[in-house]
Amino acid sequence: MAEHNMKQSNSLSPAELAQADALFMGELIEVLWQSKWLILVATFVGILIGGTWSAQQPDVYRSTVLLSPAENREAGLASSLQSLGGLASLAGMGLPATTSQTKTRLALEVLKSREFLTRFIERHELLPNLIAADDWDPASERIIYDGSLYDVDKSTWRETALAEEPRLLSLQRAYDQLLNAILIEEESGGWVRVQLEHVSPYLAKQWLDWLVSDLNESIKRIEVDEAQRSIAYLNEQIEQTALTELKVMFYELIQAKTETVMLAQARPEYVFRIIDPPVVSESPAGPKRALVTGVFGLMALILAVVGVLARRYLRLPLATRDR
Repeated sequence: MAEHNMKQSNSLSPAELAQADALFMGELIEVLWQSKWLILVATFVGILIGGTWSAQQPDVYRSTVLLSPAENREAGLASSLQSLGGLASLAGMGLPATTSQTKTRLALEVLKSREFLTRFIERHELLPNLIAADDWDPASERIIYDGSLYDVDKSTWRETALAEEPRLLSLQRAYDQLLNAILIEEESGGWVRVQLEHVSPYLAKQWLDWLVSDLNESIKRIEVDEAQRSIAYLNEQIEQTALTELKVMFYELIQAKTETVMLAQARPEYVFRIIDPPVVSESPAGPKRALVTGVFGLMALILAVVGVLARRYLRLPLATRDR
């Protein structure tokens, strides 16, 4: 039977095929039109569900900071020491070759690292506002906490919540939540745009200020510690060597590392310079309730249409077979 239909379709002319397609499309439209009320009701229910769900979601505020890589003032001194590169390699020491680009890449990776963000959470005691903050009251400008998790009056966690959810205060869980709230965009020219979202517009701005400050301090501390270890090592090498050329090179390297320490201590904005500081947002960034409602309605419409067509054409062969 299938072979007969295939041979029959192959024997049709293009005009007959076009007519058959038109008849089929007309049949589809007729089937959908007969079930128009079912499709409309399903679409309305989808819109109603989407609108209800999106209305229950808290507003989220976003704060943004635009950063520029700080100038690398060590570049001039590093280039003046390139002639000593061979001797430095023999001595097991490298010249200061850190550029603004590599510092920026290092800083961005540190910003997303588990160690940095968990220390950030502990240092600024973010757990209540990160885990228990449920909504924001614009009238009183206060955070609404989940009472089943956190007692605001006593500033303590509910024992029942801790018993039901042992991982409630897990730093790994808090790290995941904070990382999901941070958005990093690298733009052309080395610019970096960092955004942070929270139910409180004030905390979104404050946390972003802290992030940039702590990040600069963290990278500064890493490079200062490295420079101080290098200075100590170089001083040991000076005492152990009798070659004048190596001593001259070691003193030059000590000078470079000492300048690194001095510049780091003199510059608060060690890696990133703030070009456009974060502000307290006056309007929420999400959720996009109209978009969410439209997506729910569109999904309900598609499911209704597929259901109507499936009911019509999947039953048709059975009905034909019964005849």
